[in-house]
Amino acid sequence: MNFLFRFLAFLIFISSLIIADGAGGAKDQSISLLHKGRHLPILKNESDNSFYIASNFTTTKNRVINIYDANFIILDSIQSPYPSPGDDFGQSMSLNKDFLAIGAPGAYNGKGAVFLFQNINGNWQHILEIANPNNSFINNSFQQFGYDLELNDNYLVVSSPFDDKGKVYVYDFTVDEGFISLKHSLHPHGHGDGHHKIDRMDPERIEQYGFGIDIDLYDNQLLIGSDNNSIFYLDISSIDNNFILSDYEITYDDSHEHHYDHLFGRTVKIGESYLLVSSLGCENGNGKIRLYQKNYLNQYFEITPKNVSNNYHFGFNIEETNDKLFISSFNGTKFYSLDKNSNGVINQNSLYELSYDLDFGSAGRNFLIDGDAIIAGDYYNNRIIKISLSNTNTFTSYQLNTTKINSISDEPCIGGKAGNFDCNNVHLASFMSNSDLNVSTQGGILNDIWGWTDSESEKEYAIVGMSDGTVFVDVSNPFDPIYLGKLPSSAGSNSWRDIKVFSNHAYIVADNTGNHGMQVFDLTSLRNYNGTPTVFVETFLYTGFQKAHNIFINEDTGYAYAVGTETCGPGGLHVIDINTPTLPAYVGCFSDPNTGRSGSGYVHDVQCVVYDGPDQDYQGKEVCFGSNETAVWIVDVTTKVTDLTGANTISLGRYDYGYTHQGWLTEDKKYFIQNDELDEYYGSVSNTRTLIWNVEDLDNPFIENTYVGPTGSIDHNNYVLGDKVYMSHYTSGLRILDISNISSPQEVGYFDVYPPNNSSVFSGTWSNYPYFESGTIVVTSMDEGLFILKESDYGPAMFNIENSDQNYIRSDSDVSITPDFPFGFDVEKYLVAIGSSTIDDILAWTEVSLSTNSTLDLTGLSLQNYSSYNMSLQGIDGDGNSNSIFTKSFNIYTSLLGDYDSNWVLDNTDLNSFVNAWPNVDIGPAVGTAPYLYPNLDQESDINDVNVFSRNWTWSASNRTPQQIQPNGLNPQIDDINILKFGDIITIEIPETIINGVIQIQKKTNDANFSIIENLSEILTLEENSDFYQLTFGNLDKVKSMIRLQANNSENELFIDYKIFSKDNVGSSSILVKDIKDNELYQNYPNPFNSHTAIKFDLIDKQTVDIYIYNIIGELVRKIEVGEVELGQHVIIWDGKSDSDEKVSSGIYFYQLNTNSFTKTKKMTFLNSEN
Repeated sequence: MNFLFRFLAFLIFISSLIIADGAGGAKDQSISLLHKGRHLPILKNESDNSFYIASNFTTTKNRVINIYDANFIILDSIQSPYPSPGDDFGQSMSLNKDFLAIGAPGAYNGKGAVFLFQNINGNWQHILEIANPNNSFINNSFQQFGYDLELNDNYLVVSSPFDDKGKVYVYDFTVDEGFISLKHSLHPHGHGDGHHKIDRMDPERIEQYGFGIDIDLYDNQLLIGSDNNSIFYLDISSIDNNFILSDYEITYDDSHEHHYDHLFGRTVKIGESYLLVSSLGCENGNGKIRLYQKNYLNQYFEITPKNVSNNYHFGFNIEETNDKLFISSFNGTKFYSLDKNSNGVINQNSLYELSYDLDFGSAGRNFLIDGDAIIAGDYYNNRIIKISLSNTNTFTSYQLNTTKINSISDEPCIGGKAGNFDCNNVHLASFMSNSDLNVSTQGGILNDIWGWTDSESEKEYAIVGMSDGTVFVDVSNPFDPIYLGKLPSSAGSNSWRDIKVFSNHAYIVADNTGNHGMQVFDLTSLRNYNGTPTVFVETFLYTGFQKAHNIFINEDTGYAYAVGTETCGPGGLHVIDINTPTLPAYVGCFSDPNTGRSGSGYVHDVQCVVYDGPDQDYQGKEVCFGSNETAVWIVDVTTKVTDLTGANTISLGRYDYGYTHQGWLTEDKKYFIQNDELDEYYGSVSNTRTLIWNVEDLDNPFIENTYVGPTGSIDHNNYVLGDKVYMSHYTSGLRILDISNISSPQEVGYFDVYPPNNSSVFSGTWSNYPYFESGTIVVTSMDEGLFILKESDYGPAMFNIENSDQNYIRSDSDVSITPDFPFGFDVEKYLVAIGSSTIDDILAWTEVSLSTNSTLDLTGLSLQNYSSYNMSLQGIDGDGNSNSIFTKSFNIYTSLLGDYDSNWVLDNTDLNSFVNAWPNVDIGPAVGTAPYLYPNLDQESDINDVNVFSRNWTWSASNRTPQQIQPNGLNPQIDDINILKFGDIITIEIPETIINGVIQIQKKTNDANFSIIENLSEILTLEENSDFYQLTFGNLDKVKSMIRLQANNSENELFIDYKIFSKDNVGSSSILVKDIKDNELYQNYPNPFNSHTAIKFDLIDKQTVDIYIYNIIGELVRKIEVGEVELGQHVIIWDGKSDSDEKVSSGIYFYQLNTNSFTKTKKMTFLNSEN
């Protein structure tokens, strides 16, 4: 199998979760998780009884499709032609004969793509990429083209459910040729009012419409689901210019339920006699399915399970056999069946629960029926469950290869990277995955986080919320955290949990989990940890409310403020006296009906203080600053009363809100730093907006300044410490804002816990806690785990080496040591030592002078090239006491890997040497940060070597000075590249004989710019010079490649110089590239050919196309009726067969393109291997 290594895979990281953390009233993040695709997509190939299963989704690795035999032994795998972490390749799959369509909805920063593969001689080969037809893509939004798809003999149907209200694209598909053309785009026009209105003022609906969230195709019948009360059932062949989608709409009509949260249409299926439609959010998320008779759509009946818990979401997956209907749930582990008679009629009273003595985890999220067995994918346990339908309680579990992130320790931020994570001035001390933290295997995620410092031991603990409980982690040594145990939820699982600490006790609330109340937990019990994690029990359970969205504790007064409860408005401040920590007592309620999306005074989050700010009128009073969905609410709560009228309101801060989510006061109480959770999501702003309210006069708050961040991610939680704001921005991670100059805030650090993208979606970090005295910052990332970070000074002892990379040292270096010991330890002298794994005292403990920077000369210590060493530092105080010994590892280097001409920079000469030598190259794998890479050679030429070269190539970019190419012509011994321009898209076709090259696009205007949108070469960089853009590529596979660029603000004509290398020749040339403005027929490829060949042509407008194949004597052997084709460049495949479906004989043939206005003929050669 060819190595299709993509350099872009080292640069781009990307899946989409839709969470409505900002919804007032009824809210359910579990429902929102349905959008995320956290399941194992499974497809069976009936022709050879193999199974196609997409690997686990993770933000830092590529998703692939593994092919397994009937015993789930891996046979092969299919990778995306353009893999990137987070592309969600394999989220959707559809197989029809020898064609396989695969969706990658996360590709291209969430724009999405579909890839068509063809089985040629037993191997799946990529033949076509189907791009998102919507060119109005905004970088911050997720359209997710390819979220679902269906392929049959006539059509390919692809959904893009998060493109505005959603779109579904119908393509004509010719199964014998693999020809695809767009037939129609469906989208729910006319749904901008009434119950489908999406508006920030509508308390019933904040999520997108979700048209196309699920689709099913049977012959010409198409069933389209949505998230919002409607499905659409139509015959594709009826689509014409007079087609009106709403004529085919079926709506949910239960007047007893609010339509906005039951998700009627989230799962749809065309059955033998029925349309089957789920309503996953009904009855507190229990779920049900509705069955419509196909011939009488006004008649239906419903199936509802018994004795299931909230947010079970019955009906998430539906499968049908000849005699039964099978149903599963999103969060449950059970399967159900319904009987069918010989006429296909379902017995609605025959619902039967299949009982098994095994917790199948998340296996209900995706399954298929294979003979007498259920084949189910248990995503969070990364396994396949094969459940017998004939022998009760008989099942087999097959473990799959995992792709989850492993735990990490000690990754400094160097050159903008800490391992795979983008960063600036923030270092990764350690990372604990969700599995390390005992997160539920039934869709569990992390959410809120807080901290506690034990006053006796001075140990620091992270208190981490998750779907089904709270866990405790000792982070006293941030490089080696310890999981201590878990406090289970008091009432079920849900995605909102909030935690605060007072007087050595944690107070924990949860939303939408039944009768959860407020858990009180004595944190001093953590002192009893004996090395074995504990299942803890709450110390006390407060039941004055069932649910709460958040909680705040004023430690100066001993009052807790629970918000978003079913009391006090509902949703206002529910005040609890916790001065006796284990005997909390209700003391009052506050709300203002002029706020909240439902007009109930709903408070999403709050901070309460004993006021000591500049407004003299309120000195000494207890004042709360609430984020009330629609306004900032300032209220006097000094006297604890029940006020549901707003009588105690001091003032309201109004603005163009999307959702007033949370905020925090500056330490001088002059400003309130507030985030709005939905302004980015709605597209009201292009980048993250942080609002800085001036509250010096509490009666008249106003927005003094607005900080706009560098990304478009959604902001979630802000915490102020000194002159900095520590902000959790979902997809762009922890952001640190310096507000010492409030009129001009500056970002001074960040750590991106979610590498795939910075889009405006609800994935990535939930919250952070920056208040440990040690400077440790703890951050939760919902799907990945707990990040333990250090700002600026890295670790307890930092070594600055040659003012460069702190992990790599030359053997003749002078090492600069910058000591940084823990708070409160007064150092009088320092001792340093160097050892290795085999020698302890290469340098015995040696005193270095007490100064800010101490220097140590390594010359003469006999340090070996590419060997690892440990440098240890200890501090001695005035009494002779030694602080703990802190050790940092480093490696010795002497050369730059991949630098063939030894000039300490990788340039085109090195690239040519590297590609020309391939596959006889061995410079990897290597660890470290470029250029200080430490090799661990594996005697193979593979992706590890490409990785090493690419990393050093990227590092060298700042040291390379691109020189203008001086073209001197191409000799006949070298194949030329082909460069085409069609509008703003530039296509560069590279013959298989060209191994690398440099392409320079001259700038005609200063604002012209270019970006890479598709890449089939293995090494690719695009660099900008003052006069030109320079594209450098390497073609390791030595197969035909293609690169596509997006041109912005460019002219219709481009002047391009290029220099290309084959194995034995080099050539350079200039070319004037003009927009394609004429119809054109290109030479087929490959030519000659013995199986299939591709015929490519350009159209300047929509035309009817036929392809004629003639033999050498002019006889017509094949007519391919392509039909109507849109303008652009197109490809069809000819399989060497005649109209009678027989292979033609070897020889010369002519192919002719015929359109309404254009005819052209070219010659090709067919070699019949059977002759």
